[in-house]
Amino acid sequence: MYSPTLFTGVDISVKHFEEVYLFADGGSQNHKDLMQAVNRVRDEKALIKVWVTPKTEERETDPAVLYQRYFKTKDDYRNLMTLNEVTGKWAFDAKWNTYLTLVSEQEAANNVSHSELKAHFVSMAQQLGFTLTQNNVQDVERAEETKQALAKANAEFEAERVKGVTNAEDISRPEAEAVQKEKGSLTTEQEYKLERFYYRQLNGNSAEDLGELIKTPLKRLSSQIRAFEALAVSTEQLIHRDQTFATEIIPDKEILALQTDLRKRIEATYGGYKQDGPLSADVLAAFAEFMQSEADQVVKDLGFAVPENVGEQPIKTLNKYLKQLGLVAKETSRIRDDGGTQERKYQIDPVARELMQRLAERRKPESERELAQTKEDTLAA
Repeated sequence: MYSPTLFTGVDISVKHFEEVYLFADGGSQNHKDLMQAVNRVRDEKALIKVWVTPKTEERETDPAVLYQRYFKTKDDYRNLMTLNEVTGKWAFDAKWNTYLTLVSEQEAANNVSHSELKAHFVSMAQQLGFTLTQNNVQDVERAEETKQALAKANAEFEAERVKGVTNAEDISRPEAEAVQKEKGSLTTEQEYKLERFYYRQLNGNSAEDLGELIKTPLKRLSSQIRAFEALAVSTEQLIHRDQTFATEIIPDKEILALQTDLRKRIEATYGGYKQDGPLSADVLAAFAEFMQSEADQVVKDLGFAVPENVGEQPIKTLNKYLKQLGLVAKETSRIRDDGGTQERKYQIDPVARELMQRLAERRKPESERELAQTKEDTLAA
């Protein structure tokens, strides 16, 4: 099996493979990279079975337009630019101009490929002399069956993981460190014990709410905790909490600060996760307008794309954002006006919010608790 992680440089020379399978959706490599991947098994007798999405995508294919993005985010590239005192315009020096032009041209070529991935792949296969047998109806049916089978298998695996970690024995830090040294040869029981230890660490070394937290994959939960806490405490406090409780590499302070700044500006558009009332249409419209204006920054700092039509269904994009905080906006009611138009009402799920707030409270180091208590005592006096 060749995954996107391994598709380059993998070479299996032993000719014991009879069939090669390729499933490529819109997020796959371009058609040239896909062709290179399926030919890593160098056996002319191997039958290559391919399913490439028939969907078409609209992507920017003009290198000049793509190149202009670097000017829109010129603060990030200012040290690569020089200011023309006559025209008053910023420009890249010759070296960087050549490099960024090539990058833009390569991205444009990739976008052309993805605009009609299947058509380009089939055309290249024909040019290379492959004999093609197509059965589109069966291909689509099989692809859907495979998708459903994979979804079922993943759900079963996840249910087994949750059950195993929930029922695992608690171990101490020295025991966990001893188990970590054996990584690569752990039994399933040891893996569950170690994973439970990690969850307890993220949970302030508490068993409270642990069963609910275990339902979220560990890496995602860690990221959600950090994003949620960053809205309430300073970067220094957050780093300290990470050093105290986290089980992974501490994030870069500058990147964390940029992410938090953007999240705080997003919070201001819809009233923030703390509000209890319904999210009005005006609030969602303000959120959508902001996300559209900051689409490039959202992709860069938060890692998800803002659709061009975000204003049509802003709740979908809001929930993508809230998911990063361990939160969700749920539908509370549907109201139909006199004209028959139906309006859905949403609000931040209080159960999810209270869980994240309890979690953040448990993760406060003792020094942070003492400081908070001192402030309360001062105010009371």
